[in-house]
Amino acid sequence: MMEKKYKILWLDNDFVPMIEAPSSPEEKQINLERSALLDDALLAADYDMKVSFASSYEQFEANKDVFGTFDAVIFDLHGLDHKDSFNVRVLGAAKALADKYPGLLEYVYSANPDDPVFEITIGPLMDLGRCFSKALGVQPLFTKIKEDLDSKLNYYKGHEECLALLHEGYLDSDLKLAMNALLEDYLLEKSEAIPYNNMRKIMEGMLQKMVDYGDIITGDGEKSSFNNRLDYITNRCEEYENEKGKKVILYDRPLFPNEKCSKEIKYVLDFLGNITNNNSHFLKDDPTYLRKDEASLEYNILLQKSIYPAFFLAMKWYYGFMTKYHPRTS
Repeated sequence: MMEKKYKILWLDNDFVPMIEAPSSPEEKQINLERSALLDDALLAADYDMKVSFASSYEQFEANKDVFGTFDAVIFDLHGLDHKDSFNVRVLGAAKALADKYPGLLEYVYSANPDDPVFEITIGPLMDLGRCFSKALGVQPLFTKIKEDLDSKLNYYKGHEECLALLHEGYLDSDLKLAMNALLEDYLLEKSEAIPYNNMRKIMEGMLQKMVDYGDIITGDGEKSSFNNRLDYITNRCEEYENEKGKKVILYDRPLFPNEKCSKEIKYVLDFLGNITNNNSHFLKDDPTYLRKDEASLEYNILLQKSIYPAFFLAMKWYYGFMTKYHPRTS
């Protein structure tokens, strides 16, 4: 079965098992609500979405280590505390957790989306048109989510390799939010954005895959760090000890052949590794070489104009390398 394009995490207290042999009208009504919500969730497949359920904040929080694999979250508003149905703070805690992951889109699907108690918490979502009433059915919600997520894919135009790396598993899906943020910031020319941390994460993911596939080999007892892995591709050459016990480096025999990664690409990878180190805080303080009325921000803007193309070139090379040497069979 083909993998769904988008993954959704949905928090609603009705994602719990049905009450067996309901005896009272109240219990029967509860079962109706739970059944209706499950029917709503099943419709997600028609919108190219796969839904994961959370019926409590604890279940929602348990997903935090894989939040990067989700594209959007849906919140109910009431009853999220199973012990105290009048506790309205759970939504705030869940939203605060989701807010820590830029690029993770947030939506509300509730019987009372306009409840003034939640005005401060979900006001920005209301302004974005991302709050929906259960009385209107789930179709408007799913339509909006798909429209928003499809529009994000437009950021990949001209850099389709970045998306293909995720879809084909050459980068782990938990890097999707980082890649989305990079492409969005680049297209919108956000000069205040700081792309280095996300670039570093993606490069780490790339190098890890190359270790997993056996393309990068670290020596016995050698720490397999980011720098060592990158150095293996870009700089290391065959070496031996001569009869005098002196190490001789064969610079014309790189461990990672130039046929697999040209010297120019190796220079670019080196540049990316260095510039993303420590999230590139080198320009944080104004250095002494600045001229009068000149700020380091100007240098940072120019730096970004070089770092983004370097990153895209690296991803283009990596996708070509992986599809040639590790093609997908299905």
